[in-house]
Amino acid sequence: MTRRCCSGSGTRSSWGESDPDSWTRALFLWSRFWDEFCGTSQKGAISWVSVDEGDVVEQIRVSDERMPKFRPPFKPGETLEYENSTYTVTEVEQAECIALRGRFDEELQVGEAYG
Repeated sequence: MTRRCCSGSGTRSSWGESDPDSWTRALFLWSRFWDEFCGTSQKGAISWVSVDEGDVVEQIRVSDERMPKFRPPFKPGETLEYENSTYTVTEVEQAECIALRGRFDEELQVGEAYG
């Protein structure tokens, strides 16, 4: 699965005049549901938006030179440093893809587990 870095936590984002029906959608199930939407930004870049338990996060592709040095598997309680910010792993789960609509910039399969 493509590595992405989350951004936009605590900020307000706008996707302009984008038609929501043009966004693709992936639905995942673990102990609850969450949605991933994939679309193209106004600058033509691929953008993913994750909606989970009321949290909305824009995910962007990270260039190789900015790619974090740490790699999974992560452990709850582990802290990670990235671009002058510290992140704490609060949970580690696998989720099953249960529905897809549209085309994505990476291969996803219904029934496959991702984590």
